[in-house]
Amino acid sequence: SDGSPACMRGDADWYTREVINSIEKSGVAEMYGIGIMDENVVRLYKHHEVINDASELESAVLNVIKRKVINS
Repeated sequence: SDGSPACMRGDADWYTREVINSIEKSGVAEMYGIGIMDENVVRLYKHHEVINDASELESAVLNVIKRKVINS
């Protein structure tokens, strides 16, 4: 997801949430949402971060990894 799911038919928001929840519950993978000037990741992903500019992306990814390693 780009953080703001949309489609012509159906409920893309509901479907995206269901897919994220299913993956998280399965334990197969961990999901992290990073929104760039978009706060939709807050309502979709359990673990998320919002940044204001794409130039902050590298730092945001490193912060996600650091939190995972330190909190494990």
